[in-house]
Amino acid sequence: MNEPMVSIIVPIYNVEEYLEETLKSIVEQTYTNIEIILVNDASTDKSLQIALQFATVNPSIRIINQPFNKGVSAARNTGLDLANGAYIMFVDSDDLLSKNAIKNMMEIVSKQNADLVLGMYKSFNEKGSTLPNIFQNYTDITEGIRVFDYINPELFWNVNSWGKLIKKELIENLYFPEDINYIEDQPFSMYTYLHANNIYLAPSITYFYRTREQYDSLSLIAPKRPISSLNNIFASFKLGMSYFDSVNENKNILQEIYISRVVNGSIKYIFEGALQTKDSLIHKNVLELLINWIRILDPKIVSNESFRKVFVESVNQYLSFLDNTSAKLYIELLKEIKFKIKAYFEQKMPR
Repeated sequence: MNEPMVSIIVPIYNVEEYLEETLKSIVEQTYTNIEIILVNDASTDKSLQIALQFATVNPSIRIINQPFNKGVSAARNTGLDLANGAYIMFVDSDDLLSKNAIKNMMEIVSKQNADLVLGMYKSFNEKGSTLPNIFQNYTDITEGIRVFDYINPELFWNVNSWGKLIKKELIENLYFPEDINYIEDQPFSMYTYLHANNIYLAPSITYFYRTREQYDSLSLIAPKRPISSLNNIFASFKLGMSYFDSVNENKNILQEIYISRVVNGSIKYIFEGALQTKDSLIHKNVLELLINWIRILDPKIVSNESFRKVFVESVNQYLSFLDNTSAKLYIELLKEIKFKIKAYFEQKMPR
């Protein structure tokens, strides 16, 4: 019986320092029925030359050159259009796969008829590696375990597109939003969680996520472009929430997890980073943007505990960064949150 093909999609843009190590970890997979789709997004360094060197000795590699830099979403979408595999995996071009990653995940597919397999991953850099908190309870498992939103909801905080094995049928006609360039993969991941019938967690580290401070630190991103970052978050969140509309079962818990992930895991750090700029105009613009966003949200969304944790619990700390004008805006933000929460509970009261 032939093993199903796995398509590994790697978007590439100016990663000459890391690409060789990444590609080596892919071509050395012990699961051999793979195709490797390298989408060169108009790199200006030696990334393409490195990719070509690997392709000359490995017939499973295909290289696609984007005519100009379109961004990571467009590169992934190009890979999706060309993928022939029954299963898809995304690998970022500076990250690594463990040697048995695909083999271990495909064994779960075979045994459990899984259409989505999550691999545990470690974040690493030159200082060492760490296992994210969401995986701390699973270090001793020896077999893949079924993932349910009401049993192990913390696993749904993993909203990255990379490092997962996805049945292609699950994502037919699903693409990454090319007009969003920050947390653009979160809606894609939420769609897979909402529509997968069998989700499993692999019992091993399958992926190593390289943290590069200038690209991964939200505290560095926020001072440089807090307004565009927030606008991207809002657009990504709107798209992600739209995927809940067509789902009836088990969506409430997942929706709460997703809201908390966005507010606690993204907005919080952009907001705090913006405050630390000590730039009163940035403070004013960020607060106005947040107020206007919260005003259009459904009260049910704002009733999520994350809004209180992020914006209310640290009120004194946040006020210490603000001048009088921005402090008034912050108080207005808190009032808007309170108003929305009150409206939600009034809606729930029997009439």
